[in-house]
Amino acid sequence: MSIFPPQGESKVKSGSLVVTSSQTLQGSNIYTEVYITNNATLTLVHGASLVVSHLVIDQGATLQLQGAIVVADTLISEGTISSTSSSDQITVNIGSKLGGSISLAGTMILQQIGSVINHILFGSVSGSGTLE
Repeated sequence: MSIFPPQGESKVKSGSLVVTSSQTLQGSNIYTEVYITNNATLTLVHGASLVVSHLVIDQGATLQLQGAIVVADTLISEGTISSTSSSDQITVNIGSKLGGSISLAGTMILQQIGSVINHILFGSVSGSGTLE
């Protein structure tokens, strides 16, 4: 079952990025929401950064980091997250629902708010990286 488009929303919010075909980002990127869908791949090249309030990776879609940094308040993934460099870093500040597959060469940090942990992991995690 697809997690895109967002339920109850007829259009995507201003300041959002919808990736429906493979795309590459360089430099610093700040968005309200990022949706990767339609079996697309969003690649963040070496030195790129993505700061987003809400990041959604649909089933069949891929977020690929190649020496990049991602900071998200919330992350929902039923697709693939691929970290190919030890300098990759993914930080989730508030909550996540992680299905699909995650391959880490870098670090994924799932922040804890006080004594509450708002992260659900029901997919697979592999690689030489670190999950904190």
